Amino acid sequence: MNSSTRNVFLLVLAVIAVTGVGLIVASQRSAASTSSSGAAVKTVSYTMQGQPQTVRLTKIAGDAFSGSRFVRGADTAPVTVVEFADYECPACGVFATTTEAQFKAEFIDTGKVRVAFRDFPLSQHQNAPLAAIAASCANVEKRWEAMHDLLFRSQAQWSESSSNAFKAQLIGYAAQIGLDGNAFQTCLSSNQFNNAIQADMDAGAAVGLEATPTFIVGGYRLSSALPIEGLRAVLLEFGVK
Repeated sequence: MNSSTRNVFLLVLAVIAVTGVGLIVASQRSAASTSSSGAAVKTVSYTMQGQPQTVRLTKIAGDAFSGSRFVRGADTAPVTVVEFADYECPACGVFATTTEAQFKAEFIDTGKVRVAFRDFPLSQHQNAPLAAIAASCANVEKRWEAMHDLLFRSQAQWSESSSNAFKAQLIGYAAQIGLDGNAFQTCLSSNQFNNAIQADMDAGAAVGLEATPTFIVGGYRLSSALPIEGLRAVLLEFGVK
């Protein structure tokens, strides 16, 4: 091998070496990026009545919790869940009346999970917007949770009501949970919470909400209501036992 050929050969080796280092660094950066941001999709399996079930969680961009008005649980809870729901949505009603109490006892009351509820009244549900306003009005007297629970328990009684009939029902619900009747009626007829409810809806749209209820768990979107067995499995994925 003459001197000229040897120089060319050494140059090629140098280029290969530098390229290899560059690929290694790029690979390390890519791995670090994946590790810090988390998988785009998580698949969680659980068993329900002896049958295997699978649910997919999709990573979202942004903070679904910021701006939430109705929050339960300790600020120090390691995982935050944001629920987007419609008071007239049947699936939301099923979750609220069959699963939520157990979920609250196991995870919220024990300080393991902090939960925010955000309004997302769907256009096909004629009474959902006013129900969201009623819950907001109840919150003025710190009775949001009581109104939330009552609206879902009585969903079948008011979901098909006319607008006027539903207003009358809401006044009765306000009395049941001990609200100031005159203040509640004034609030119900005002527009003071329209912007806040719209902000909730905008937050839902920003995380790709397609249906209610939708839950954001630790930054991942769960587009369905799960039984308590499924929720346990999902939270275990985020280290909550």
